[in-house]
Amino acid sequence: MCDTIVATSPSTADQAVWFGKNSDREPGEAQVVEHLSAQRFTAPAKLQCTYIEIPQAAQTYEVVISRPFWMWGAEMGANERGVAIGNEAVFTRLPVPKTGLTGMDLLRIAIERSATAREALELIARLIAEVGQGGLCGYRHKGFRYHNSFIIADPKPVGGSMLRIYRDLRFSKSKEPYKPMVAASFYHQMCKDGGAPGIYLHLDPDHRFLGLGIYQPDTVTRRKITDAIAAKPEAWGKAITSSSFRKLCKLEGESLSKLPKQYDPDHPFAEDLKRKDFIASAYFSERQVCAKDFIDKFDAVCQASKGLLEFLAKAVGVKW
Repeated sequence: MCDTIVATSPSTADQAVWFGKNSDREPGEAQVVEHLSAQRFTAPAKLQCTYIEIPQAAQTYEVVISRPFWMWGAEMGANERGVAIGNEAVFTRLPVPKTGLTGMDLLRIAIERSATAREALELIARLIAEVGQGGLCGYRHKGFRYHNSFIIADPKPVGGSMLRIYRDLRFSKSKEPYKPMVAASFYHQMCKDGGAPGIYLHLDPDHRFLGLGIYQPDTVTRRKITDAIAAKPEAWGKAITSSSFRKLCKLEGESLSKLPKQYDPDHPFAEDLKRKDFIASAYFSERQVCAKDFIDKFDAVCQASKGLLEFLAKAVGVKW
């Protein structure tokens, strides 16, 4: 696999976004570094990719790319809007079609046509759904085909959401360098230390779930939340008993063995006043995660949990 890294503004001295990739291709396969000017096209212009032809865009951005000399697609690149992309081979149980857009084709198309990382993500997803990913990817190894993942960055002033894939080997018996999973945390913009509600997505071969809320808050934060539940039982009940919430989510996490003495044992949500975690969870099957509408399912769970996230945000004193 290749090695790709993105450093975002919270962790860089100059507050810039830094992007780098080591392209792990076959020995002896040269790569061409190209500077391509922005262009405009008139319909019905066509674009010849490595193996197939697709409709050309009305315009493309100025780009710098690095590509294996024999293919149209690129291993990495950046455009005039600051969007940078690198791809990684992914070996899964899904079959790879004999023809289609290679991962390198998808990368170059997105670099040429996208003004933001979000646009690039949506374009790649749409092309995979409509056209398909496939085709030989090896230079001398002619039977080599694989799916691709992508790391996409742009210079927007926010921290990254993806968790690192590298494992901390110092205190682990296993010396495998990579985690067998991917995960992303979407923090509240005012607080990234766990003191405000957020969203966590976890995907691995055995566990696929979404967690929303506050996990293991400190004592002060926990007290703010339970005081809010005690004082506003109607608002708390509305947040966790809506039909959409009950259909898609469930409250999970650890609780104290006894109700804190400052609360009424007859409170309608006495069990929630014992909570140490304030997390709504939703679980997915492998088929759901791999389906084209997974983002819609992700969004539906987030929408169903809005009431919970709003209650928690107001309870701990951050903007909603």
